[in-house]
Amino acid sequence: QHTFGGDYLAGLWRDVLLAALRWWTHAAADIPRPVDYRAPSWSWAAVDGLVAAGRFGGAHREGEPVAEVVQCQVDLKYAEVPFGEVTGGVLTLRGPVIPCVWDIQVSNHLYRVQESLSEGSRLQPVDPRILACEDADKELIGTGYIDSTDDRDIHDLWAVPLHRNMDEVEGILIARKKEATQDNREAIRYRRVGYFDSRDVAGPIRLLVDAAQVVEVEIV
Repeated sequence: QHTFGGDYLAGLWRDVLLAALRWWTHAAADIPRPVDYRAPSWSWAAVDGLVAAGRFGGAHREGEPVAEVVQCQVDLKYAEVPFGEVTGGVLTLRGPVIPCVWDIQVSNHLYRVQESLSEGSRLQPVDPRILACEDADKELIGTGYIDSTDDRDIHDLWAVPLHRNMDEVEGILIARKKEATQDNREAIRYRRVGYFDSRDVAGPIRLLVDAAQVVEVEIV
């Protein structure tokens, strides 16, 4: 920070934030989340164990982004310690969002399902029974890598593509997180639960990304 400047956001840097979100963990590893809150789910600091950068290798200089950071705010425990403990953080992304199902108990394959957005572009949860239905309208779009084994029972989620390189796409996986507001109304936010890429899929993922509806999601 002393050399390059820029804002520090719970382990990531604002000026390269979209690229920095593309970290991943080894899906086969037993990686629980810390018992006490450490960082927002979109930060690698939210999990224990080894993490790696995006699988394209230096990819933020190749290809093109397919999403954008609208805003990102981190709450510091002590304002005078910008690199210290955080108590919260919200990341707002705008980009294509694809409803998906997966089953990490069997494989890491990620399937797109036919689901529409409700009025106001609120994401609708996918019925996990679709996963077991051979006749369901679902399409293999990539491989998912779970951030933490604590989320092994999550089957319905959304893929948020972040970057496209030729016919390959990589991004993050999010799940719904329900929160109560001060007036006791339910606020819909999301939390990151994994990373995905399409390098093992021969299908036209580029066309799928172009056709996906663009929405804004808040990730905590």
